[in-house]
Amino acid sequence: MTEPMTVQAALTRLRQYEERPSPTWSTASYGGGAAESALVDIARTLAAEVERLHAEKATPLPGAKATRREQLLAAIQTEGGGWTPKRALAFYQRLGADVSKQSTAKADLIALVASGDLRVHDVTTKDGELARRTYRLVARARRGDAA
Repeated sequence: MTEPMTVQAALTRLRQYEERPSPTWSTASYGGGAAESALVDIARTLAAEVERLHAEKATPLPGAKATRREQLLAAIQTEGGGWTPKRALAFYQRLGADVSKQSTAKADLIALVASGDLRVHDVTTKDGELARRTYRLVARARRGDAA
């Protein structure tokens, strides 16, 4: 039994097929040129869906540009301050990322906490109720400082 194809290998093959000027098999049994055109459309759609799903999961494909979370982390490092899901969503919208929900932005902030890049900063009321939660960069030891 053969091993399943990796996502990257499948994406590469789909892109190669999409760029191929002519088919490598007879389309007579598949309905001729219309079927070939439909297969190219399927390849294009599948490739786009694979890329969308990887972006949604924020996992980089080999050779891909920075993930959405990496871009968010870079913005937090550049702009500093406290970040809320609302602020992260506004950043994504300026970036042109396909993110429309604060819950996605919040999940990315939480993932950056889990990876050790951010920390949670809660502000509470006098009664101990959570008033505001922001996410901030973790202070990293500078070179020469004691660990």
